[in-house]
Amino acid sequence: MCGIGGMILKSEEVAPHALETMCDAMAHRGPDGRGIYAKNNLGLAHTRLSIIDLEGAKQPMHSSCGKYIITYNGELYNYKSLREELQGLGIKFYLNSDTEVVLYAYKVWGESCLTKFRGMFSFAIIDHIKQFVFCARDHFGIKPFVYVENKRGFFFGSELHVFVQQPLVSLTIDFFALDKYLWLGYIPTPLTIYKEARKLPPGHSIVVDFEGKVIRQQEYFFPNAIEQEESHSEGEWVEQMERAIEESVAAHCQADVPFGAFLSGGIDSTLISGYMKKVSGIKQTYTMGFDSNTMDETPFAKIAGKTLGLNLNIERVPNVDLDLFERVISRMDEPFGDSSVVPTYQICNIARKHAPVALSGDGGDEFFLGYPRYYRWDEKLKTRSGVSRFKGLILPLAHKLNPSRYSSLYPKNTPAGYLGLFDYLKPEIREILWSSEYSSYMDSSLPFIEDAHYRSRKMGVLNQAKTMDTRSYLCDDILKKVDLASMMNSLEVRPPLIDVGIHKLLQKMPQSMLVDTGKGGLTGKRILKLLLQKHFNQEFLYRRKAGFGLPLDEWFRQENPIYRQIEGEMLSSNSPLATYFDLKGLKLILQSRDYPRATSISGPVWLLFVLHTWLAK
Repeated sequence: MCGIGGMILKSEEVAPHALETMCDAMAHRGPDGRGIYAKNNLGLAHTRLSIIDLEGAKQPMHSSCGKYIITYNGELYNYKSLREELQGLGIKFYLNSDTEVVLYAYKVWGESCLTKFRGMFSFAIIDHIKQFVFCARDHFGIKPFVYVENKRGFFFGSELHVFVQQPLVSLTIDFFALDKYLWLGYIPTPLTIYKEARKLPPGHSIVVDFEGKVIRQQEYFFPNAIEQEESHSEGEWVEQMERAIEESVAAHCQADVPFGAFLSGGIDSTLISGYMKKVSGIKQTYTMGFDSNTMDETPFAKIAGKTLGLNLNIERVPNVDLDLFERVISRMDEPFGDSSVVPTYQICNIARKHAPVALSGDGGDEFFLGYPRYYRWDEKLKTRSGVSRFKGLILPLAHKLNPSRYSSLYPKNTPAGYLGLFDYLKPEIREILWSSEYSSYMDSSLPFIEDAHYRSRKMGVLNQAKTMDTRSYLCDDILKKVDLASMMNSLEVRPPLIDVGIHKLLQKMPQSMLVDTGKGGLTGKRILKLLLQKHFNQEFLYRRKAGFGLPLDEWFRQENPIYRQIEGEMLSSNSPLATYFDLKGLKLILQSRDYPRATSISGPVWLLFVLHTWLAK
């Protein structure tokens, strides 16, 4: 895990101190070393967290011919096999580093090298032969890549922080992006909080000429849920998945430093921790507990640890720690409203006391249809279809009487309809919130998610929702959260389930292997439960899914002094929220006891508190 940055200027030389400033902004991502390359109008920056080839592999790295220079963040898990393939083609290697393999893979195969990579990565390669810079981001967006293209040139980095102190880059708030944040709790790709900056989408590359102009951006991978379904027995599918996960975990265990795994006691982390022990002998796992009974899963983590023979390191965290909240928020490069970033920060902090690398179970819900909302959405659309014969009379009348209720009961299969199952501030609430000056920035378009929705339209409702989530929610919420929290602690987190090999197997697998049809309704991850059933009973495997987040419903009760303090700060005329929002509308939202999202106002309160704190910094 590292930090990358760089610039290609249009008509001036790169100043080394500008690259050093980039390194300063990314010091937390790579505390073990830093390096820069500056020649004429080209510059690269790098900060390093050493995981493989601890003494070598300094960056930016040059090819032996000097024509290619790379700054690279990530881990390439098939680098050893690619190294052998390249050696067979006459390439001589000088280090035991995946960075060197990426560099020479590009030299030999060009841009098509991306189709050979298995791992998590973002990088930029200066190509003096073709006179351009080639940049890329991994298949699923595990590693971040943000950039700015302006009149002075092209600037890029791992985080938006790298642009803030650059005199050649001006940044202004993008209110369209801010409205998306209020809606979804995160800012979806390719948007960022700044008008001038963009996120490179997962599975994409971008080519920039030596004058800092983008020549092309193109997609090399799209996460189709289905390719060509195959027919095998249940036992054969289980065997294939077991081999795929075991092989992926073994690949993710490659490191020259100690490592362990997160263990919440859920299906995904239990599975990964068990296979980690099997393939590497490593038993170290980490979990945390809340005083809140509703959010505390340590009893299940203890069961999993004892059953699998793991060493479980448990730390309990206090109820409310506003200083911690503000510390985490102030280090975000843009507002991020998923409250689980705080416990993720805490578990990363626990793990980092023991090792610089941890495996996680991220991706299990998206890849294996684990979210309950998939089945709620499927049921809603079936309900709409089932009442279609009444459309001529009853439903138009219902729509006239109460259009918002009609829409929620019988939604159309649209991205906005699906996202409405787990959004934060719905349009009618955001209309109350925005001041008249900024209300025009409300916009329901989501081109990147809409593209995924359209391209998966023939895959069925569940796979369509899965594809949208893999393309956006996984990348922009789950993986963004883990990158934020882990890098604040200089910890590398590796998610073995988010693997191109596992994804390819799932593309062939019938949906029946993923979906359970028990008495309690449809649930996901069937094949993962089959893998664990020889170790765990039904109660453990089929308990109700618990989220990994803060017990906000308990902490943000309106009679709670902490809540009153937060409310007072946000409603103050000195609050940065007062610049953009109608304080009367904000007060109405904060003091409402009848909020139309599930049963709680705590999520929107957290969302607004994050924005208030981030803007105030």
